[in-house]
Amino acid sequence: DDTLAKNMKTGFDIQYAYSTSALAAPAFAAAATSVPVDYAFAFGDRHMLLTITEFAVVADSPIAGLSVRQLEDEYGVEVLAVDDGEVTLNPNDDYVLQVGSNFVVSGSLEAIAKVNDVTPPVREMSRYLAGRWKKKV
Repeated sequence: DDTLAKNMKTGFDIQYAYSTSALAAPAFAAAATSVPVDYAFAFGDRHMLLTITEFAVVADSPIAGLSVRQLEDEYGVEVLAVDDGEVTLNPNDDYVLQVGSNFVVSGSLEAIAKVNDVTPPVREMSRYLAGRWKKKV
């Protein structure tokens, strides 16, 4: 619980101590929205919900061929990493997303949902390949 985590932190001079309920709460909140979120956590004094999701660039997605800057501007997300056979953390703004690559973004639930409307999250690739994932646009 939160009190135990605080007591552990101060009593044992531990820099970080977390309660499992405090860590799980944002993920449960995000899951209730039906937005594909891989990770969620509260941030700041106002407990803003930060989300992280890994998406795939597929051939019929308008994401294919966009630069990181274009993706961030059009969808309101931050690109944290791209995997095109080699992982690139914090890719340059001019990095172009190619079919077959995966990318990790952070953004609001609304922004993540917007990306999900046009390209599948990695965890949905088996449904996409089986023709059971439908893009919304």
